[in-house]
Amino acid sequence: MPSESACTLLASSPRPKGTRRGTALAPADEWTRAVEQTLSPPSRVCEVNLGTAHVALTFLCRFGSATYNGIDFRNESRRERRLLEQHLPGRAHIASGDDMRSVRAAPQLTGCDVLIMGMDDNGMRTRKRLFADLPNALRRAAPQSRVIMHGRECRAPKKHVVRPGCTLPSCSMHGWCQRWQELQEAGIINASQCHASPAGRRWCTGTLVHQSICHRSPLLESGSGGMWTRAVVKFERDTKRTDAERLPGPWRYFTVLPCTQSGAESGVCLFFKDGISEEAVGGLASADGLNFALPTTGAKLVLPRKWRHAAMTHNLAIVVDRGEFLAVGGLYNPTREAGAHANDGVWAARAASWQFEINGSLLGTAETRRASQQHGQWRDVRLLMNGKHPGCIEGRDPAVAPLAYPHICEFDGRWSLVFFRGQYFLYGRANPGLHGQRYVQVTRSADMHEWSAFELIEVRGYHHTQGDMYFLTVHVNPADPGSLIGLVPLVHRLGGCIGLTVSRDGQHWSDVTPLARCDVYGERTAHHPVAGLIPRGDVVDLYVHENVPGITADRVSERALRRFPYLRQPPSKLVRYSVAKTVLSTWTSAALGAMP
Repeated sequence: MPSESACTLLASSPRPKGTRRGTALAPADEWTRAVEQTLSPPSRVCEVNLGTAHVALTFLCRFGSATYNGIDFRNESRRERRLLEQHLPGRAHIASGDDMRSVRAAPQLTGCDVLIMGMDDNGMRTRKRLFADLPNALRRAAPQSRVIMHGRECRAPKKHVVRPGCTLPSCSMHGWCQRWQELQEAGIINASQCHASPAGRRWCTGTLVHQSICHRSPLLESGSGGMWTRAVVKFERDTKRTDAERLPGPWRYFTVLPCTQSGAESGVCLFFKDGISEEAVGGLASADGLNFALPTTGAKLVLPRKWRHAAMTHNLAIVVDRGEFLAVGGLYNPTREAGAHANDGVWAARAASWQFEINGSLLGTAETRRASQQHGQWRDVRLLMNGKHPGCIEGRDPAVAPLAYPHICEFDGRWSLVFFRGQYFLYGRANPGLHGQRYVQVTRSADMHEWSAFELIEVRGYHHTQGDMYFLTVHVNPADPGSLIGLVPLVHRLGGCIGLTVSRDGQHWSDVTPLARCDVYGERTAHHPVAGLIPRGDVVDLYVHENVPGITADRVSERALRRFPYLRQPPSKLVRYSVAKTVLSTWTSAALGAMP
């Protein structure tokens, strides 16, 4: 049947019962006119969270060569879907969604010239899922595509938190309108226009901007003349093991350091927490930093989470300081969990050995439980600060982040500690936005006792409204000891990468240079840099944790993976890059030279 006949048939067909009238009232004719004003005729139209075939029909009949892909989360449009696919074969396809409300359920939604997103759904929980999935949806759009977002008129809830000190236009908005404004503030959407529609509805349209720091040429890329190598770290239990390149457990937040024995360096030590909601931090040692023997008895215990002295493991930073191991970590939350000193602030401890006990306690349930009541080898345990420390930046809205308390820092990202020019610099999570916008703040101390007020770091060419700096690991630059070098898992305007930046003073940082690109899920990169750099002759070893567990979703059971198979990640690996010092030196000089 010709398209004209199909359009006539579908336009005159009665609307089935049970569909959402709010979606049917969408002013699709106005949307097509907006698209005609800014684009050549679109070839691929995508719709997320459709309610009826009304929008698809309008676009396909207006643009005769276009194709349409939609995802229907509520699956209420079966009759219209059959008609649409029957009478416009090859031009229209609608995928069924699921209650995750994620475009990841529909891989065919990609390369969209026009991306239409419906923000209506019943219930706060499902609506939040649509909001959380926005970055995933926007990544399905082609560069310079037209984005249209629509939904009920945005109104403040009856009970909402006043947002003092927040001066951006988005701070006075609510619901999906706030999200749209944030996209403009991030520079992801430009040429924005919003309009009121009948029946208390609203729609906004704009052009998607694909200009991310992470789209620049990575420092580690093919064709660099053999100036770097890549190797997967192996964990050998015995000679018969065939999957040694796969991490033995859901380990994350890795640190590599030179092991110390009587003040002399001996091999490479690897530290990690044993899960998202960890029970402990464990450690392994290696002679070459590439092959770690994993005894049948398992890894060694560094610190239990529920320790009689302090709870430090969630975001632990561990460094070598004056020939000893120095550890800093801890959360702060007024709603404390059970346990000694749980979530009451940031703690520090020292030890001559990284192992919890001289005989090397094992990383296991029984050993960890027993160690929780022991002193261990860690000494000088003391509280450094709590979440009310001066200058601390916490701007999250408790309506979005239930654990957030205005102007009280939770310290929910990992710490980084470095001694530089006679001072300790401690870098931690800052949350300057109402949600997302993870960033970094720093405090200083000459003696690990008195700490300065927190300050947001300044990164040239970047603003916290533009994305997420999940954390920053900071080290004295092995190619230039008069500077600091930082590694960051960065999401900038939807693009993701592991980035490098450099600083002379620890406060002002250079433009971020991509080290390696990586996938992004929502607002988080799939890979994390490992804390620690290992100089080795003419090269520097740096490590990357690929496919970090919990990135696609915080807690994923096997049952959830069966229901939502797209949440299953590739195997998690630890990778070592060996980079020539000359490469780092050249890059450092250029980065510092570009700063004021």
